[in-house]
Amino acid sequence: MKKIIVAALTLACTSAFAQGPQGGADRVLLVAPDKMPLPPPPGQLHQMQRSAMIKAEDGFSTVKKSPERVRKFMNELAVIRGRQSTAAEAAAFVETVKSGKPIPATPIVVNSVGGLKLGFHAVAVRSGKLIGATPQGTIIDGKWTGIERYFHIDGSGYWRVSEMDLAASGGMFYMNQAALNTTVAGKPAISLVLTDDQGRRLEEVLWVNGGTLYKVTYAPDQHAGQGGGKINSAISAVSLAAELE
Repeated sequence: MKKIIVAALTLACTSAFAQGPQGGADRVLLVAPDKMPLPPPPGQLHQMQRSAMIKAEDGFSTVKKSPERVRKFMNELAVIRGRQSTAAEAAAFVETVKSGKPIPATPIVVNSVGGLKLGFHAVAVRSGKLIGATPQGTIIDGKWTGIERYFHIDGSGYWRVSEMDLAASGGMFYMNQAALNTTVAGKPAISLVLTDDQGRRLEEVLWVNGGTLYKVTYAPDQHAGQGGGKINSAISAVSLAAELE
């Protein structure tokens, strides 16, 4: 049975889905906008085209006002910073997922990758201090197919690296070719800056390398005031993504 994967519209500016691999080591297929399987909602295409014309200070990232996405990340970050799960809770969560029972609303947050059983090797991270990790995806052969890790860089901000093992499900990830605007480790990528009405910002970059789908989200510390710039302009989501090993 073919599995469907839908990318966040605000990040990829498109829909994405998975099917059996069609050659090549990377489980990604670049698709022209008119070939995407799901048309955008009414008015969304115009909004996407307008957003594509607004560029961040790096000259290539698309800027999009998305208060709900900014707020969601900040809320998730607050949960990660305020909660640590026991080994027993993590094990019980796995059994709940395997059983098909409703998943508890309280997330599992561990303080090391070793606190979760993964079906793949998580990338090494060089920048920042790990403040928490949470499982993502599903369970295959007793192991998680995804993980999200949150880090703090003193004097610069917080960032998250998300990984999803596409190879485990045998799927391909489809990306809108028109939305590509950068590369990470030589792989085509989509970079986006999200803002809210208070001037807060998130930087996100999405790409596929081999059998893994990656997304880096960076919330930089900013100068006080409406539209305040980043305190450390040398760090970005793209630069953090380039450091992953």
